[in-house]
Amino acid sequence: MEEASVFLNPGTHSIRVEYFQGPRYELALQLFITPPGGEQTIFSLADYPPEQR
Repeated sequence: MEEASVFLNPGTHSIRVEYFQGPRYELALQLFITPPGGEQTIFSLADYPPEQR
């Protein structure tokens, strides 16, 4: 398992993650975010309306 942390300034950022999906029914990739003053959570695009993207 590989892991990395990045600290970003406020604003919109692009990311690119290349990975290989292993066995069909196993979880392969999780993207966690920690907002300032918040708790770590799994990133979901549904949490960001189109006007914030």
